[in-house]
Amino acid sequence: MRSYVALTSGSKSQYFNDSDVGPRQPSRAIERLPQINYSLLNDNALRKKLGALGIPNSGPRSLLMRRHTEWVNLVNANCDSKKPRTKRELLHELEIWDKAQGRQFINGSSTASSSVMKKDFDGAAWASDHNNDFKKLIAEAKKKAKSKQSDQNTDGETPEARFGDGSPG
Repeated sequence: MRSYVALTSGSKSQYFNDSDVGPRQPSRAIERLPQINYSLLNDNALRKKLGALGIPNSGPRSLLMRRHTEWVNLVNANCDSKKPRTKRELLHELEIWDKAQGRQFINGSSTASSSVMKKDFDGAAWASDHNNDFKKLIAEAKKKAKSKQSDQNTDGETPEARFGDGSPG
């Protein structure tokens, strides 16, 4: 049995045999995904949700939530792309993200790897290292405030008095 495809342009409609049309373009198997409210899902439901999407569902809850968010972003960006990638390529990209970002969650840190945010951050040492910068900024601020004050007092008039009462004309 032959199948036919209808191609329409304006008001005209033409029917072609499937074999006459040429190679089919890949259909978008992956559709846009909505964001979900993670507080409504318990751990098992979240794991089932990830499993149904075909993405890894192991790790702590915070990692599962971040992984799902990253997957939603990848899939939705792929839907908007002119050259959509396959699900396998998206899974590979998620795996790369997981290796880079997921490691931080497993090690117990859910923030970016900034030295300021670490628990073992030595504030006193940081302050002493940057003490000269602080002093320089304070001196500049005082100098700027002093110059503004001297500008106001040069004529003994306020800026409003120098430029009139502020009313036009």
